[in-house]
Amino acid sequence: ILQSVRKIAENNAPTELRENLKLWELAGIVAAGTREPRLANGIAEAVVRVASRTSEEEDIELIFRIMLRAAAAYEAHDVWCKWLEESLASIATHLPPPPNQCLRMFLDRLDELERVSPIESWFHVRAKSQAMAGAE
Repeated sequence: ILQSVRKIAENNAPTELRENLKLWELAGIVAAGTREPRLANGIAEAVVRVASRTSEEEDIELIFRIMLRAAAAYEAHDVWCKWLEESLASIATHLPPPPNQCLRMFLDRLDELERVSPIESWFHVRAKSQAMAGAE
């Protein structure tokens, strides 16, 4: 599965973005179910690679679902938080700048996570600051 995730990222055509995100969402479920951090890392790398081509709210929603599912490959809470922090921050730096609204949509999703996450699990702060800097 990891090889497929990487191959799709390498050959990702702009017209296939959403279809590929949906495939990576399924791969994220596999990563979570098998507790396979290598697969989760491959998924994160693939998402970062295509983040600059996002253009719609559905893309951002898919990215969040992918990342949260893939993160479940990590059992330890502190490792889970660190992985999400690094992955989301990397995605934030690769999203297209304004006038594209993806950074604003990304910030909205981070705000939602902030509202439902306990403070000790705030893995989104770095990504939020990077997205805010890019959205200006």
